[in-house]
Amino acid sequence: MTKKKQTEEELLQTHVLNLSEIRQAEENEKGIRNRKLPVFLIIVGFFCIATGLVFYGVVNHLSFNNEDIKAEKELATGMSQEILTCLSEFFDDSNSYKIVNKVVYYFDDSILKSSEMHTKISFVNMNDMGMIQDLTSNYKNLYPSSSGVTYNIYSKNETIYFDRNISNYNLFDISTYNPTISTLNHTNVFEGGEDISNVKEKEILLGNSCS
Repeated sequence: MTKKKQTEEELLQTHVLNLSEIRQAEENEKGIRNRKLPVFLIIVGFFCIATGLVFYGVVNHLSFNNEDIKAEKELATGMSQEILTCLSEFFDDSNSYKIVNKVVYYFDDSILKSSEMHTKISFVNMNDMGMIQDLTSNYKNLYPSSSGVTYNIYSKNETIYFDRNISNYNLFDISTYNPTISTLNHTNVFEGGEDISNVKEKEILLGNSCS
């Protein structure tokens, strides 16, 4: 074998070995990557689970805190508020006006503490604004705001709006209350301290719907 041919064969063998080493290195690197991927996915999975548990714990903690605050508030006051809403709608006997009425009663431990009444008196086939204004002024004179009770009385078009707010029955003096509007809109006058079942029963007896 000539020296030149021997040299060519050695170069060819070296080239084949280099290609083999390159392929082996690529396979090793691929194997490392394939082994790293599951490890990476496992780490990401554990991270997601841990994050979810922490988030769930925080949400539960806040939820329990809100419930605790509510419970502590009720425990501190020793009371739980209840609401009774009574509605009515009817025409007077002469069909000259229509009355829509809503009364919201507020109770603490089922005992009446405050109330809000909203009455709307709409006149039928009557556009005498002068008479409506006179009636509105008359109601304002009959119902001045005082300790424990406030009124908002006004007219708009053919309708009189009568709002009464008893914010604290402890300050409300029933002996000074004029029952005219309560007779007109078929509502009861309470002095405070009544039981919720008693208030509801009396309102229903007048034909009002309560819930």
